Amino acid sequence: MKKYTLNDLKPVPTAVELIKAHPEKYLANTESPANEIASHLMSDALALSAKRVLVQNVNDWILVSADKDWVRDNIDNISELSNVFCRLLAIPDKCVNSFRGEVLAYTFSSNCFVFDHGKIELIKGSAPTEDVTKHLPQDLPFSVCFSIDM
Repeated sequence: MKKYTLNDLKPVPTAVELIKAHPEKYLANTESPANEIASHLMSDALALSAKRVLVQNVNDWILVSADKDWVRDNIDNISELSNVFCRLLAIPDKCVNSFRGEVLAYTFSSNCFVFDHGKIELIKGSAPTEDVTKHLPQDLPFSVCFSIDM
């Protein structure tokens, strides 16, 4: 029997590295992922008890807005919201082997932010311009927004 040493250990890839290496395992349409990612986020929000979800395409940005913060739902002790976006996290409430769509938005976007009750938290890239933020619905206090350069 072979004896293993510390030299035999290899680092596990991050979720983002794993998804980028095999995008076809995570997206049905790797050529144009924006709508698929938006659909995934919308489905997550509904599975995590949002009652109303709106998806908009505004100036190359996708805005997924809901009546509640679904990103923090069923996750305890989130110190940094961006940690949710760069990890593969399960949604047991949704179905077997499901994972949260925020990681897809993070992996494939050039820019990503969260709008939470009037405040913008930048997750990745550049902050949105006013011509994007003016489309955030006033009656839906939480949004995940991203843009993909294709």
